[in-house]
Amino acid sequence: MLNFIEFIKESGDSHHEFYTVLGDHDNEHHSSRSYRFRDGSTVYDVDIQHDKDSPHKAEVTFGIKDKSDPFHTPYAATGEKGYRAAKILSTIHNIVKTHIDRHPNTTEVEFSSETTTPSRVSLYKRYTTKMGGINRSPNGDWQVIHSIPAKAYK
Repeated sequence: MLNFIEFIKESGDSHHEFYTVLGDHDNEHHSSRSYRFRDGSTVYDVDIQHDKDSPHKAEVTFGIKDKSDPFHTPYAATGEKGYRAAKILSTIHNIVKTHIDRHPNTTEVEFSSETTTPSRVSLYKRYTTKMGGINRSPNGDWQVIHSIPAKAYK
């Protein structure tokens, strides 16, 4: 198992190939772009959206699409990946980097984690801090928002 320093060093170096599933698309509230990659037999989707009210902020959501509950839970839990989490996070890191290259006016990247998965919260907090970002819990104890400056991905 990688220690955190090794994990961060690997993050960005080794990643899965990914592709755009749905290019930029708009509705009255936001614009978004969707990406996809595979880790073994598991397919991950990454959606990045910009709200019309805050177009410089990119909100990243990723995981395994939950087709059984499209109205309440767009993503299923990704499960315990152990050391493979480094390559998954590295792939998401590279997707965000590609997205920012395509959207150079982006100044902030934001994603969230639920406190019901403490190991994920810990991993994301450490990644966010290492990337020069901040972690906050504006919605009480159930969620942590991770905010990273877009310039950290350049």
